[in-house]
Amino acid sequence: MQQGRSSLDDIKRCAEGMGLLRGPDEEWTEDSEEFRRAVRNLKDLEAAMGEYAAAATDVAQSRRLFATGSGHFGAAPLSTKVGDEVWIASTCPQPLVFRPHPTIPSCVELVGGSYVHGIMHGEAIDANSKWGHLCIA
Repeated sequence: MQQGRSSLDDIKRCAEGMGLLRGPDEEWTEDSEEFRRAVRNLKDLEAAMGEYAAAATDVAQSRRLFATGSGHFGAAPLSTKVGDEVWIASTCPQPLVFRPHPTIPSCVELVGGSYVHGIMHGEAIDANSKWGHLCIA
């Protein structure tokens, strides 16, 4: 589809690909109800995609992409640095990024929540996972 006004063929091709036509031989004209319905659906889709792109851009501008030592990729707060660690905290809905505390060796500082692809639904936890206490200062 080209920028600007879409041709009847462009809209029909998109509508066919999205399963919006009733049959393969359906004839369209710009005055047909099928054409108007397809245009409305495509405009709704375009608006939703624009909203998604704006939201994704907002999130991406406030996050830093990273890779873990175990090969997982994710997004964390912009203040995340090399050497920070991703932890799974019991009952927390997302992995957390911690940094060793600069003056208290046995404690960490919370950097923030993160998204880590492949462990967002409990995949990092198994029967051998060990839980402990953490000093957060």
